[in-house]
Amino acid sequence: ARHPNLTDKQTMWLELIPLIRKTEPIRYRPPTVPWRRSIYDFFAGKNSTVLASLIIIQHTIALTCYTSNFNYNSILLLDYINFGFYFVYAIEILMKTLAWGVKGFLYQKKHWLEIIIICLGGFDALYSVILET
Repeated sequence: ARHPNLTDKQTMWLELIPLIRKTEPIRYRPPTVPWRRSIYDFFAGKNSTVLASLIIIQHTIALTCYTSNFNYNSILLLDYINFGFYFVYAIEILMKTLAWGVKGFLYQKKHWLEIIIICLGGFDALYSVILET
């Protein structure tokens, strides 16, 4: 139906609005390659939550030790352990990228947050290790 006071483009836009409302967002499909699927299943399940919980517990212990009266060697050891956990997280991100693929990994916003946290935390851990040596 032609609207008398609208341009052709505005009319076309009004006709497209019902079609746009019917569209659904693109959903990510799990990988079909067996080795990628096994990595995907590991990280999409509850197993990765256990790893994240262990790292949070380690950070809690490290912060407690920093605020307490610990000697230099103990704090240095905690810095190396902290650096090790960041290395494990970096490997986890690489594994997730292999499992989901680059587009699938970056499609989910929570993965962007993980990348930012790992980059900032890795710089902190690396800085503390370099500063202490």
